[in-house]
Amino acid sequence: MLTIVLRILSILGILIGVLFLITVALLLLVLFVPVTYRLSGAKGEEGFRISAKVKWLLGLVRFRYDYSERGELTAKILFFTVFRAKIPPDKAADGPEGTAGKAPRKIMTAVQKKKAPPAPEGKKTKASPKGAGSKTAPPETVGTERKISAEESASKTEKTAAEETEKSDAQEAASGTGNAAAKEAGKSDAQEAASGTGNAAAEEAGKPDTEDSVSGFGKILQKFEKIKYTIHNIYDKIKEIWDNISYYMELLQEEETRQFFSHIRLRAGMILKSMRPRHIRADILFGTGSPDTTGYLYGVYCMLSPVPKVGVSVVPDFEKAVLEADFDISGHITIWVLAVNTCRIALDKRLRRLIRRAVSPAKKAAHKKAA
Repeated sequence: MLTIVLRILSILGILIGVLFLITVALLLLVLFVPVTYRLSGAKGEEGFRISAKVKWLLGLVRFRYDYSERGELTAKILFFTVFRAKIPPDKAADGPEGTAGKAPRKIMTAVQKKKAPPAPEGKKTKASPKGAGSKTAPPETVGTERKISAEESASKTEKTAAEETEKSDAQEAASGTGNAAAKEAGKSDAQEAASGTGNAAAEEAGKPDTEDSVSGFGKILQKFEKIKYTIHNIYDKIKEIWDNISYYMELLQEEETRQFFSHIRLRAGMILKSMRPRHIRADILFGTGSPDTTGYLYGVYCMLSPVPKVGVSVVPDFEKAVLEADFDISGHITIWVLAVNTCRIALDKRLRRLIRRAVSPAKKAAHKKAA
C-alpha cells in the first residue's frame, strides 16, 4: 500500500515539475524573444504605398498592415488567419445579391393596412364558394325582424325616460338641502372674511411703508455691499489657486523630486534606446520647381545633418517640382527591457512620497470646505 502511494506521489511530482518547466519556458520566451517590426513604403507618380509588419515568437504570431488605395489589416497565428479587416471598411451593399437594378417591393405594415382607403363601391366582390352559409334571407323574414327591432327600441326609450325623471327628482331634493347648507356656510365665510380684512387693514396701518422708508442712498449702499461680497469671494478663490500653484512649484523644485525625475529620464531613455530602429534606408528625390527654394531646403538639411547618415540619400532636383521617396525601417523591441524599467519606476519610494504630498493639499481644501 505504501509503495502505491509513493508511486502516485512521484508521478504527481513529475507532472508538477513538467508543468513548472513549461511555464518557465513560456515566460522566458515572452520576456526575452524580441518583437520585430518593419516599416516600408514608397511615394511616386503612381501614388503612396506603405506596409507595416510585426512578428513575435519567431514569426508564429504575425500582424500586417498594407495601404495603397485603401488599408487592410491582417493577423495570423502559424498559418491560420485570425483577423482580417479593411480600413476604412467596405460600404454596405444596397441590397442582396441579384436584386441590383430592381425596384424594392413595398411591404405594408399592419398600421398602414388599417390606414389604407377602402375599396371603391361599384366593384364586384368575389363570389363566395358554393355550400357556404351566406344565403340571403327572404323578404318576409326581413320585414318581421324590422318590426321587432322597432318595438324593442320604443320600450327602451320609455324606460330611459322614467329613469331620467326619477334622477331629476332626487337631484332637486338634494339641491334644496345643499342650497340651505351653502347659504349658512356662505354667511359664516363672509363674516370671517370681513374680520380677516379688518385685521389685515389694521396691521398694514400699524406697519410703516418699507419701500418709502428705504431711500435711494440706501439702495446704492446695498448694491455696494453685494459688489464687495463678490469681490471678496473672487479674491479668496484666486488666493487659494495661487497657494496651490506655489505649493506645487516648491514641491517640484525640491532635491528629492529632481532626483526622481532624473531617474525617470534615465529609464525612459533606456526604453527608447531598446526600441530604436536598427536598420534605416531612405532614398529621397525632391524639388520645389524653383532653384533657389530647393537650394535653401537642401542647405538646411545639410546643416541639420553635417555627417552623412548611412543608408539615407537626399538628392535635390533644381529643374522641376517633384517628390519621390523609397524607405525601409526595421528594428525590434524586447519586452524584458520594458518590464524591468517600468517596474523600477513604479516601485520607487520617491514616487509614493510624491503622490502622497501632491494629494494632501486637495484633502486640506476639502476639509476646509466641509468645515
